[in-house]
Amino acid sequence: MISGYDIQEIDKPLADDFLKRHHYLAQQGHGFLGKVEYGLFTSDNRFVGVVVFAGISVIETLIGAFEGFERFSDQSGFWELTRLAMDDNNKEKNLTSWFVARAIKKLRAEHYVRAIISYADSQYHNGYIYQALSFKYYGLAPAKNDFFEGGYATFGEVA
Repeated sequence: MISGYDIQEIDKPLADDFLKRHHYLAQQGHGFLGKVEYGLFTSDNRFVGVVVFAGISVIETLIGAFEGFERFSDQSGFWELTRLAMDDNNKEKNLTSWFVARAIKKLRAEHYVRAIISYADSQYHNGYIYQALSFKYYGLAPAKNDFFEGGYATFGEVA
């Protein structure tokens, strides 16, 4: 059983700093959209994980994922898990899924949540954490070519 950890809402600069050191997309210079960021801390206050949630960035995401959802439907309560990263030095079994499950529980307690979606970038991983959390699989999305860089949306190939 996992114990000795605390999950706290953190500010975006702290999440950004951790992601720059521990998330695979940071090496490509991709920023992230975030509205709520949670950090995972050990009992001795080491920062070992971050999960970031944001509102849905593109309405087509909801239209494609939820049958009957229309362009002008109410989008409140729909969230995207936009980033997840763990310190590679912390190898406790099942810690990532434990953390995400509890972060989702906190998100639900503190905000209106109808659904949470996320993407597994198959170039880097297969979404095993999402599978462990019983996320539903809806298939492959088109290749992403829009990114959030330096406070602005960018489109096209990003080197």
